[in-house]
Amino acid sequence: PSTWYIIDKKGTEPLLSGATEKLGIITFTPSNPTREVSVNEIKVDTANQTKQHYLQRYPQAFSGIGTLKDYQVKLYINSSIKPVAEHPRTIPYHLQQRFDKELESMEKQGIIEEHNGPALWISNVVLAPKDNDNIRVTVDMRQVNKAIQSTNIPIPKVEDIKAKLAGSRIFTKLDFKSAFLHLTLARERRYVTVFHG
Repeated sequence: PSTWYIIDKKGTEPLLSGATEKLGIITFTPSNPTREVSVNEIKVDTANQTKQHYLQRYPQAFSGIGTLKDYQVKLYINSSIKPVAEHPRTIPYHLQQRFDKELESMEKQGIIEEHNGPALWISNVVLAPKDNDNIRVTVDMRQVNKAIQSTNIPIPKVEDIKAKLAGSRIFTKLDFKSAFLHLTLARERRYVTVFHG
């Protein structure tokens, strides 16, 4: 038995979708049969105590940025492409302090490292303000992308993924915070990711 809460507010993303009922994962019978309720209107109350339980039980999973173990990304660089060292762009004054703070945080977490000495490739950062007054720091890699060779590994087709999921009854959705920051770039390829800071 579970307690269900009906959300009247539209625009909220449901934890369970309509397909969940069609797949036979759950069945829903409203306590008030006079009103038909779609599964899209249902959200599970995760309750603060459940959240706190997992935060306390697995603190290492919810602090900082973890990395994928025993794997490093290796970029294949076409050496015939001439390296580009872009001229630095001016960071808007009202974002400079937040940018410096974010760079310091990223360096402490081991996401980036300071580069000293000459660099063949230098790109500029692109700053995107977030709703919570922080900023997202990305790098404009358009010039570098011209030199990165594709591995030509095909992306799986939707039909193939569906075939592999045949017979499965439980599905989940994960949102990886700062997804690509969880991957470690091989040291010998880091020279193409130098950026103005």
